[in-house]
Amino acid sequence: MSNKIFNEKARNGIRLFVIILLPLMILSAGLFLFIAKNRTAPQAPEAILPVESSEQTKTHLSVEPWVNPVNYIHRSETINGLKQEINILEINMDLPGVKVQPVLSFDLIYGFELLSEMAGRKNAYAAVTGGFFRDFGLPSGMVVIDGELISLSTGQYPVFIIENGRARLSEVNSILTVEYTGKTPQEEAGRADHAAASAGAADNASVDKPVAVSSAAGILEVDNINFPAKGKQTIVYTPAYGRSNRAEAANITATVENGIVVRIADYSREADIPRNGMLISFFDTKRYAGIELPIRVGDSVSLVHEPDMTGDVMAYECGCWLVRDGVSVVKDKDAWVGVLTNRDPRTAVGIKEDGTVLLITVDGRQAGYSAGFTGKELAEYLINCGARDAAMLDGGASTQMLLEGKLVSRPSHKGEERPLAGGILVLLERD
Repeated sequence: MSNKIFNEKARNGIRLFVIILLPLMILSAGLFLFIAKNRTAPQAPEAILPVESSEQTKTHLSVEPWVNPVNYIHRSETINGLKQEINILEINMDLPGVKVQPVLSFDLIYGFELLSEMAGRKNAYAAVTGGFFRDFGLPSGMVVIDGELISLSTGQYPVFIIENGRARLSEVNSILTVEYTGKTPQEEAGRADHAAASAGAADNASVDKPVAVSSAAGILEVDNINFPAKGKQTIVYTPAYGRSNRAEAANITATVENGIVVRIADYSREADIPRNGMLISFFDTKRYAGIELPIRVGDSVSLVHEPDMTGDVMAYECGCWLVRDGVSVVKDKDAWVGVLTNRDPRTAVGIKEDGTVLLITVDGRQAGYSAGFTGKELAEYLINCGARDAAMLDGGASTQMLLEGKLVSRPSHKGEERPLAGGILVLLERD
């Protein structure tokens, strides 16, 4: 009986343990684990990074990426039943970092050089054939580079001018003079010593011309610059012409260094051009026989061209007009181009109404590949491209276009570059 009672109590105890104590134990174990978890080693607080506001983010992203001002376009078209391969450079002159300028072979009046060599020397982004040239590379007309007058305009053809970042095509009538200012009588005393101390003349030069005391100032008319002398002209020669004035006739020449006349002498032929100045050569030697020139040793002189081409100015004389005020004006013949009714390789420059510059080449004389344009076809094509004004550049086998050092046109002579006397470069400056 007692065992039965004992067993019954044991069973009741187990029930009590299961019902009351076991849940308490499980709850206590969970609480212990929770406390233990939160008693681990303290962690360093996370760095609080600044969060850009939407306005700040917008400001940051508003810095515009660099935009290439030059848009290159290649077109393969069939025009009037003939295949044509056309390359176009559209140059946005309003965007920063773009510069369009003439270039001469070896940076001199005379000579011929591959366009790729000229472009490479100036680190140009693109380049095309330039204007027309006379014998040995002498430019056909006006060339101005960075405000430096290289040659005068003929007044017969349009000049491609870029001034203060704006391009235009216009005819220019060049007037060239030398302005001179004499010294005061007190300053004149040192003139003779200055002349005697100047650099020795070439073997073909006589002693210096007599020097007189004068405080006169005036303007001397000049016939040309960096051009072979003809007759009784007065011509200025700068270092762009080469080492000498290449004179083949007697001349009286004033040597100018740093804007000051340092020597005046008679020469039987050529005189050396100083690197830091110019020569003023008088070929009418009979006129000044036994008398003084208008300018004298010690005078301050400056070269003046009208219209003004100094400062941020580039200029390059072209061939004939193609388009004026949106209308084709091309003729059937041109003194430089010849017959314009033939289909030949062509190079041209145009300007849109918004000031965008167009440089275009059309391959030609390659049957089945590209026929080339007549003058009228070229003018009409330029009008369709949006040109308001346009002019012819040197073409034929000289037609070439380079982009990033690579030839993108196909010249008619073996598909290879031909040495040129000059070109037009497109330079890019990226910050």
